[in-house]
Amino acid sequence: MRTHTLRRISPICFAILAAALPGAAQAPLTNAALKGAYFVRYLGVNGYPNDFPVSFAGTLTFDGTGTASTPGNFTVSGSGVTFSGSSQAVPLTTTGTYTILSSGEVSMVNPFSQGNATLYGGVGANGVFIASSTESGYLDLIVGIPPSTSATKATLTGTYHVGGIEFAGGSVSNMRNLNFDVAADGNGNLGNLSLSGSSSSLNDATATQTISGATYTLVAAGSGTMTLPAPTGVTTANQLISGTKNLYVSPDGSFFIAGSPTGWDMQIGVKAIGSGGATIFNGLYYAATLENVTGANGGIDAWYGASNEVSASQLELYHERFNTDGYAGLAYDYTYDDSFAPDANGTSTVFGYFAVGGNGNFAFNTGGQGDYFLEVWVKTPSFSGSGPFLLPTGVVNAASNAPFTAQISPGEVITLYGTGFTSIQQVQTAALPFPPTLGGVQVMINGTAAPIYVVSPTQINAVVPYSIAGDGSLASIQVIANGTPSNTVQSYTGLTSAGVFTVPAGGVGSGAILHADYSLVSSTSPAKANETVQLFLTGLGAVTPSVTAGTAAPATTTLSAPVEIWLYDANGAPSQATVTYQGLAPGLGGLYQVNFTVPSGMTLNSSGATSCAIEIDMLDQADSDNIQAVIPVSH
Repeated sequence: MRTHTLRRISPICFAILAAALPGAAQAPLTNAALKGAYFVRYLGVNGYPNDFPVSFAGTLTFDGTGTASTPGNFTVSGSGVTFSGSSQAVPLTTTGTYTILSSGEVSMVNPFSQGNATLYGGVGANGVFIASSTESGYLDLIVGIPPSTSATKATLTGTYHVGGIEFAGGSVSNMRNLNFDVAADGNGNLGNLSLSGSSSSLNDATATQTISGATYTLVAAGSGTMTLPAPTGVTTANQLISGTKNLYVSPDGSFFIAGSPTGWDMQIGVKAIGSGGATIFNGLYYAATLENVTGANGGIDAWYGASNEVSASQLELYHERFNTDGYAGLAYDYTYDDSFAPDANGTSTVFGYFAVGGNGNFAFNTGGQGDYFLEVWVKTPSFSGSGPFLLPTGVVNAASNAPFTAQISPGEVITLYGTGFTSIQQVQTAALPFPPTLGGVQVMINGTAAPIYVVSPTQINAVVPYSIAGDGSLASIQVIANGTPSNTVQSYTGLTSAGVFTVPAGGVGSGAILHADYSLVSSTSPAKANETVQLFLTGLGAVTPSVTAGTAAPATTTLSAPVEIWLYDANGAPSQATVTYQGLAPGLGGLYQVNFTVPSGMTLNSSGATSCAIEIDMLDQADSDNIQAVIPVSH
């Protein structure tokens, strides 16, 4: 579900990762995926040291032109407010540029930041897009909906789950989170509402309030208003929500966004499902979040990324491009796993309030009680193509299987999924180096042939050349099968993209870790306190001395960006391990090795053995953090 702090241990799911890849549906996307006027709601904070909330309601009109390397253009219409001692109109940049990658990932100028920030996100189900300014001092969330042509009040009919966040009065220290259901009658009435949530003004305690006679309007374009009378018997300062909100409804009526034209709030609504909640939240989703943890040790953060929801095993694999207040330009990739399944009706209160709806295409999660956030999911497009076809969402870390939005890094082993790569399955078994062509197949990354060690009709494993910049730029990836080129897929690059190999493979469960005698660390042969073990990974970036990707590593190398290893005990408490070696695995190709000593003093379970989650922290000098694999430890 949600990870709110860097070192929160998630419940570990030991299921083998199943390939949760999109089914056949459409060709890779282009800038034409955003064309015309989109209704948008924007909510964010102009970060440290100002921390002024900013909101906007209106339209972004996209021209649908350009390519992955040539931006299209958009214009802005609407109004917004910010707060700097008093409510003020937001200065808007009325034009901007945008780019859509083949996967549907989108980048666009943030028009609410006077041109010094870029929004990163994705275009997904029903043309809905979400994004956040991950690489700047802005902490924010934007949601956009394509317009309708013939909407009526009947477009909004049935039960909807609604969740929201608010910077009340324009203050980052006066937060509200809430959730409620509405029963739209198709004729402008939402019924009587039962609100649940918390606010800073109520000392972060959970509260319930009621509203009578909520209503809505809707015109043909899909815009309108949602009017919420004041909750019964509640003072203005303590109200969870009230007032008239701008309302934007998707053409099929399954999703809506709302917010005050003069306030700093956002509400998300998803059409409720009747049953099947445990299985309908499945597949790949774009996700974005705005969060404010109040109190002395809190702070504001935001992120964009993707989640891979494998409902059959209640497994989630996450990537977040994480941006936190006061650290502009120091965003990093955070990849982790979790175990979660909603209830039959698509909701959950395991952490905050979660709801999936709209036939599984949309979901949201809200917090409260001191951790105020709004997280939004939009299901990714599904893709297909003829000949050798590389899935735009199918380039992932070969160890962690982190979703496709995660950056790739020099020397990383990646897995590429698609169709029609070859008619055979072949594994490189000859001596190193790995060849640039295997079974008639090549992988070109920025025009350089990557070393390959596995090919099959639907999967290729290759090593990213060290010549890749790792500077946040885009890398172009293409498969050439017996002389026939595939479509081109783009991935952002970074210095590192840490991931731990596991046994069995998949990125979840026991890490590929050896005792000093080279036997496998396992539940039947756990590691001991003060024992030094060998951990095998990928994505740890450049090394000294430099090597050629896919060749046999020398006896000793050193990571250019040092790694920290943290283990989490039975209580979720972290202990830092002592690293004794960090570099490439000597004599092997495309594999990193970190030797570390298991800390003493960790709390284990009542049987004296615990599978401790392993965190690979490369944030001191690089840009990735991973917590998925575990190491069995006993006394």
